[in-house]
Amino acid sequence: MAIPFSRSIRSMNHDRYLPGLIGIFGIGIILILWIAWFFGGHLSVYETSSDIQTRDDGMLLVKFPETALQRLAPGQQVELNLTNANPGSPSLVKGEVMNLPANPGDPVEIFPMDTLQAADPIKGQMKVLVGSISPALMIWQSIGN
Repeated sequence: MAIPFSRSIRSMNHDRYLPGLIGIFGIGIILILWIAWFFGGHLSVYETSSDIQTRDDGMLLVKFPETALQRLAPGQQVELNLTNANPGSPSLVKGEVMNLPANPGDPVEIFPMDTLQAADPIKGQMKVLVGSISPALMIWQSIGN
């Protein structure tokens, strides 16, 4: 009975393992980098609100949910993305949390660092960076553990 070509010595001598090894090594490096990011990377966590009002003195009054108020503190930096900014004016306004309300239903006072140039009432989204979290911890918290 004849030996199939795939099992002959000549076939074994011509078999090359280097491309497969390079591929496995490359995939291994990518997997290690992804695992390092998954456990050591940081994703920003924001509290947001779109209930924004202005006062006569230029301060912004923003209502956040009660759960968000626990994570806010005076001095935190905020960003307001305006959807009704005047043409030619910036649509991103930075500011700072000034005072937290005594009552949970009251608005937070925000001091805008830039001049607001938008139609009244202000429309947009206010976001406050309240922390960062790794992707692994975010998934762990989302499944309820």
